[in-house]
Amino acid sequence: MQRVRLFFLSLCGLCMVLFACPAWAGQYVDNRDGTVTDTSTGLMWQQATAPGTYTWDQAISYCGSLSLAGYTDWWLPTIDELKSLVDTRYRPTIDPTYFPDTAASWYWSSTTHVSNTNYAWNVYFDFGYVSYPNKNYAGYVRAVRGGQSGLFGNLVISPVSRDMTKDAGTTTFSVSNTGTGTMPWSASVISGSWLTITSGASGTDSGTIYCSFTANTSTSARTATIHVTATGATGSPVDVTVTQAPTPVQLVLSVTPSKQAVSNDVGATTFSVSNTGTGDMQWTAAVTSGGSWLAISSGASGTNSGTITCNFTANTSSSARTATIRVTATGATGSPVDVTVTQPTGCTATLDGNLMLHISVLSYLNPSWGAPSFWAYFVYEYNPTYPALIIFKMTNAGIITASTYSCKTSETSTLSDDLKIHIPNVLLADGITLLSVDMEYIPVLSTDGNTYFVVTKYGVVPN
Repeated sequence: MQRVRLFFLSLCGLCMVLFACPAWAGQYVDNRDGTVTDTSTGLMWQQATAPGTYTWDQAISYCGSLSLAGYTDWWLPTIDELKSLVDTRYRPTIDPTYFPDTAASWYWSSTTHVSNTNYAWNVYFDFGYVSYPNKNYAGYVRAVRGGQSGLFGNLVISPVSRDMTKDAGTTTFSVSNTGTGTMPWSASVISGSWLTITSGASGTDSGTIYCSFTANTSTSARTATIHVTATGATGSPVDVTVTQAPTPVQLVLSVTPSKQAVSNDVGATTFSVSNTGTGDMQWTAAVTSGGSWLAISSGASGTNSGTITCNFTANTSSSARTATIRVTATGATGSPVDVTVTQPTGCTATLDGNLMLHISVLSYLNPSWGAPSFWAYFVYEYNPTYPALIIFKMTNAGIITASTYSCKTSETSTLSDDLKIHIPNVLLADGITLLSVDMEYIPVLSTDGNTYFVVTKYGVVPN
């Protein structure tokens, strides 16, 4: 039925579509190696018809894997290439001298029908008809290779390379045929999963390939390749290179806190180092001033993030002291960072970054009791029942039996008979700010075996 239908189509007067006309004749060279060269087109043909019959997909596969006369770049001819063999002086309409075994039947081309991709064009060499059976039809095959530039199709892509910024976006590439025949083409991304063809993956003759791409968050450039193929066309295939710029390396050194007040007792403190930029940041830390009372015990160097841990001795002098830790990261913005560490005398209370309150000297105001001064440690504790109160829980305390501090009355914290504490100077973690703080004992909270004080008054002490 298929052949009957096509036969009647050939009688409908549609000669320009259904009949292939001879383009060149008598211009063949028998290479005597199973191939024939058409000197007018430069095409080299498989002389013998391929054995058996093939569906369209099988025909494509057969030609692509053919090795003949030392060549492996064979393809299934386009409809224009196949029509160039038609010579109406003969029946079948092909030169019998050079192609003596041509079947009086349909030969496949690689050209898909534009309106229905389930069909492909072919040539019926018995009469020279051109038609488009279903691709599952069993037809004959003759492979081709070579070709003269621009005669059937000449594949041109513009541009063949493109540089993109690091940001996500879209781009296009133009496909054109500078030859004279019909040129079906297709495109696919063969490397670089970050690039995707969103439309225009195939077409005939001219067209536009539309691509989208993701942002490049790495510090290295990346490349993708778009492979554009037009079977039988000169210049095919074309590999289009798309290069995307990297995210620039930017190192940003950050150290927190940049100022730290430590207690006047023996202890340790830490500082956090981080890289808020991109790329790997190598950093080092060293105590650059302040004597030997502060020493880095761990974390003197690292990559990107890390923790610097410092040990310090007790300050038994009558003066506060300061040390500097310098953190350096070569090439990083913000480098170097100088961290200031202050340590008060034994007379000054401190409140560190963890809200630990240390009172080194707490004098009891009842001389008749005859007790020496105390030291006491507290920690802030939130109580949901009293969300508006600033509550400190006593964690440790002891009697100072032999004070080495020479504190002025104006510097000494005091405890009165009514269990109220007055702290004239509390040094905050910034090492600069001093607060005056009053606290008093809260019996209603101190029923769980702990001792709680609530802040009743506080204010900044002028410098």
